[in-house]
Amino acid sequence: MKKEYPKNVYQIKIALKNIKPLIWRRVLVADNANFHDLHAVIQGVFGWWNYHLHEFRIGRVKYGDPDNDDFSLVDIQDENDFTLAEMRFSEGTSFTYEYDFGDGWEHSLKIEKIIPFEKMMKLPQCIAGKRACPPEDVGGRPGYEEYLTALADPKHEQYEQYLEWRGEFDAEYFDLDETNQQLAELVEPKWPGSIISNAGFEQFMADKFSDPLRWAILNNKETQFAASAVPIRRDVNAFLTYMTENKVIGTKALGNLPRKAIEEIAAQFVKPVALEVEIGTFVSRFNTEDDVWPIYFVHVLVDAAGLIKGGLGKRWQVTSAGENFLSLPPALQVWQLFATWWYKADWTVAVSFSFDLGSYQQIFAHYLAAALLALPSGESQLFDPFVDKLLKDGGRVMPAKSDEYALANLRRRMQYVAFDPLVDFGVIFAQYEKFEFELLTSGKLKSFSPTELGHKLLKLVYDPVMI
Repeated sequence: MKKEYPKNVYQIKIALKNIKPLIWRRVLVADNANFHDLHAVIQGVFGWWNYHLHEFRIGRVKYGDPDNDDFSLVDIQDENDFTLAEMRFSEGTSFTYEYDFGDGWEHSLKIEKIIPFEKMMKLPQCIAGKRACPPEDVGGRPGYEEYLTALADPKHEQYEQYLEWRGEFDAEYFDLDETNQQLAELVEPKWPGSIISNAGFEQFMADKFSDPLRWAILNNKETQFAASAVPIRRDVNAFLTYMTENKVIGTKALGNLPRKAIEEIAAQFVKPVALEVEIGTFVSRFNTEDDVWPIYFVHVLVDAAGLIKGGLGKRWQVTSAGENFLSLPPALQVWQLFATWWYKADWTVAVSFSFDLGSYQQIFAHYLAAALLALPSGESQLFDPFVDKLLKDGGRVMPAKSDEYALANLRRRMQYVAFDPLVDFGVIFAQYEKFEFELLTSGKLKSFSPTELGHKLLKLVYDPVMI
């Protein structure tokens, strides 16, 4: 298929309204980008977390995602159906983008220039900007002003609370390279953009399944019993069974599950899935599948394993491989899911914020397997020193010990992307402690110990030759 290039490029200045000094970004966007693409650009260059509702307003017409129930009573145009070129914008045209209807972050967008497209252009990209984006869920402009006032005064009654909530914050900070990295991570679609491509994976799995010596590691009564209780296996079975018995159409914007399916699947998962989060007296309910990470994680996993097929505006259906999966013994089910996650999935889909492992994922996985196999099953390990040594041995540049916030933040990220999933796969048993202000997990990982099932699964994936 011949690649379609844009005809023109729009230079757009995007600024947060009602904030002084001005917080703004200047971007280049192709004219064949639609409004959903532009939404992703704004999220990327400002550093928003992309988990609240949004809409564009041009005159009296609104553009957004009509799949959101919140829009059921609103006449809103589908943002995927209109490109910038089709709007026939001229230089000087302005319109509005609003993100998070609770906090009410309104952005003004002005078409500064329309320039001819050249094939060497990297699009979209940010070419300039000033000042940091306010923290997510800070409470809009009034909350942001209060937040800055508190952080500027160590004696302020909320100083410690805000510091623990988000750490140090520099309102004047802006880094162009970092901004473009954030942008690159958001402009790709999540289906199948969240999966690491690996052409040899299917043959690799076939070889592993057909090797009787490898299968003998798992094929015994004790292992089958342990595998039958693995949470992720039970959740995947519930997910696939639901897909078999119900017609589920992916949303037009991202291909995500609709709300009804999310609510009904959540009720069948082993661990209760939070569909609402309480922060003081405020209750926040999920907007899209991306907000419900246990379900999104399972969806990514079964998609990567080829157990389902579907996508944007298409029905999600169980494939023949998915039907076969449902008939497998528990240990083989766990092995197939674990190998898929280990070799094919982008581990960072387990977190809702921007975090890039890139090629380091393979290096980290290699050292992680070796380190866990070196521990006797059932032997408890403190998490913090273990992951610090693991990252250092794997060549990761560690924050200085004096920068406790940065160090703790890196540990939490590694907990989310690797260790929490290992718990769900039954590879490790973990003990958590309560962590205030944390919404993504049940707590901070304090200690863990490898299981016998975990040792067997790790022996199957551990291989110095990276596929």
